[in-house]
Amino acid sequence: MRYRSTLLVIATVLFVIGVAEAQEVKDSAQELDNLRLQLIDVQNRESELKARLQQLDIDLQPQNIERYFSGVGSVHPEELREQRRKQLQSEKDRTTALLEQTSLQRSRLESAIADAQAKAYQQSALGQNVLQRDEGRRLSNSARIAFGATILVLVLAAIVLTLILQRRRTSV
Repeated sequence: MRYRSTLLVIATVLFVIGVAEAQEVKDSAQELDNLRLQLIDVQNRESELKARLQQLDIDLQPQNIERYFSGVGSVHPEELREQRRKQLQSEKDRTTALLEQTSLQRSRLESAIADAQAKAYQQSALGQNVLQRDEGRRLSNSARIAFGATILVLVLAAIVLTLILQRRRTSV
């Protein structure tokens, strides 16, 4: 009976570890898919910003600013043109800043995708055991505490189960 409870504890621990490993493989694939979707969104936003920037360059040409006000009568058309030019230049500056941020975000996502692809490749090529040893070294303190607490609960459950079984045997 004692061996049965020990085997039960060992089987439970192995099951928990196996589930964690399987979840990690799924998480890597999901993370890679999410990063790729984010990259597509960023690339779309980047192309929209580039198109808007090209349109602003065209709108900022002096003849196009004059054409914009061709149907408007004013005592001071040069003030209207200058105001329009400042408005367009301000929008161009904001769009340029957004484009730079988006380009930086794209390069970060591309780097994260490369890392995720390398990790997924390693998981498939080297097997999960090697990676688990490497990642076990990188566990954060909270993850170590949670893992230790889980093991402690399992050991305590095994001890309680063993004591209950021993009491039943002695009472029979």
